[in-house]
Amino acid sequence: MEAAALTVLLLTASISAHAICISPAGRSAENTIRQAKTVFVATITKAYLDPDFQKVSKGDGRVRLRGWYTVRYDFEVTMPIKGQPTSVPFLTTSALYNDPNSKTFKSAGEESRFVPGDNILVVTSDSEPVPISWLSGCTDSMPWDQQAYEVLKNTNLLPIEDSGGTAKP
Repeated sequence: MEAAALTVLLLTASISAHAICISPAGRSAENTIRQAKTVFVATITKAYLDPDFQKVSKGDGRVRLRGWYTVRYDFEVTMPIKGQPTSVPFLTTSALYNDPNSKTFKSAGEESRFVPGDNILVVTSDSEPVPISWLSGCTDSMPWDQQAYEVLKNTNLLPIEDSGGTAKP
C-alpha cells in the first residue's frame, strides 16, 4: 500500500519537487568550511548568461527539452579567509529556459538569482566555477548574511574585526 501511494505521489509531483536540496545527515556547514581549501567573501560585480545559452535557446528540439542554462557571476574578493580566491574563475547558478512560443511553462524549485552588489560566502576545494544558492544546503557557498557570519564564527576562521566591523555582513 505504501509503495503504491509513493508511486502516485512521485508521478503527480511537479518538476519543482525534483529540485529539493537534501544534505547528508552528518553534514554541517562548519565542517564543510573547515575542510574546504578556499573560503572567502565575494561581492558580485556582473551577472550574464553563460555562452552555452545560445545552444539551449536556438538548439534543436532535443537540446531545448533539457532547457537548463547557466548564469555566470563575476566578483571581487571583499574578505579573503583561507586559500587562493583566484582559483575560482566565476560563480554560477542554473535555471530553466522557457520558450516564449511554447504552450507549457517549466519551473524548478531552486532557481536562485543574484545581482551585482550581492555578497556571497564562497566555499570550495576545487579550482573551477562555484555554484551558489539562496537555499541553505543546496551548495557549500551561501549568501553572506548573519547566518553565514555565525557559521564562519563557529569555525574560528573569522578574520579579526576592525573598529568599523568590516567582517560582519
